Amino acid sequence: MHSVEGLDAVVLGSAVYLGHWLEPARKLAESFADELGRVPVWLFSSGPVGEQRRPAEEPVVVEDLVRRLNARGHRLFGGRIDRRTLEFPERAVVAALRVADADNRDWPTIRAWGREIGTSLARLERSVS
Repeated sequence: MHSVEGLDAVVLGSAVYLGHWLEPARKLAESFADELGRVPVWLFSSGPVGEQRRPAEEPVVVEDLVRRLNARGHRLFGGRIDRRTLEFPERAVVAALRVADADNRDWPTIRAWGREIGTSLARLERSVS
């Protein structure tokens, strides 16, 4: 991607590994931060999977990104682990953390969030017209 010019809004997200977005997603957000700050942006994270051992801690660190992009919000959705799709280092981490294969995605909640974004964009369009 060379530019986000011409986009009316952006929904940007990443899988979460060890509490952080994947590097390509972080780099994209950082590279286009100024441009993204000028359009409505929503962020999401896919993960974690399994039980959270320390529920008081945030499972993903995105506060700075939310602030820098002037995002309208961040949502955390459950993730999916399928060892068959993982590279060896990822399988090793999953094994070390004793995370079972699982699909914790809640599709009705994800779809509802998408509808909320659509409603928000429709309101923006009406207010600009």
